[in-house]
Amino acid sequence: MSRRRAGVICVAGKCARRHCGRRRAATWIQVVPTALGVTTGLLGGFAIAQTSDSPDAVYIESATHGQVSNRPEDVKVVQGSYDTVRAEAQPQPGSIELIREAEKRWT
Repeated sequence: MSRRRAGVICVAGKCARRHCGRRRAATWIQVVPTALGVTTGLLGGFAIAQTSDSPDAVYIESATHGQVSNRPEDVKVVQGSYDTVRAEAQPQPGSIELIREAEKRWT
């Protein structure tokens, strides 16, 4: 959030306002401080999908395309990446405050 990217702060700010003050079990906003470097080695974003009636699946972004997989070995790698990033992330209230501060700086 320290670098200006078109629309990112605006979207993050809207997202923070939408979820501020209410807890939704399926939606969490947590900011990872860039100084920690915990995202080093990640090639892009990822998502983990979990349902009660099917195996976990992951979505993995790359520079050219996204990939969806439910292969257990892929899911395990992505879950490990998630655990690493989440362990260093700010708690949700602190993350929302950081997003608000960034939004003020860039708007």
